[in-house]
Amino acid sequence: TSTLDNVSAHMQVHLFPNPTTADIHITISDYVPADARVVIYDAMGNSIVDKRVYYGQNAIDLSHVPPGIFFYRLSENGKDIKTG
Repeated sequence: TSTLDNVSAHMQVHLFPNPTTADIHITISDYVPADARVVIYDAMGNSIVDKRVYYGQNAIDLSHVPPGIFFYRLSENGKDIKTG
């Protein structure tokens, strides 16, 4: 297995609150990413947020986004670590 596969197996990622009307919080624990990004997509696959994230709690403003179903991809150095 690759190093990122090992990271993915042990990294804890929590997104809350769900649903939200303002900020969503992404908490990363059990791993300190060197250069991680989260991309949030709408149900049509359009990227609505692309932001660098760090170990601990990260806030992302979604108040400008209409209600809907969203997905996320957390990556480091261009390689996916977690999706949801």
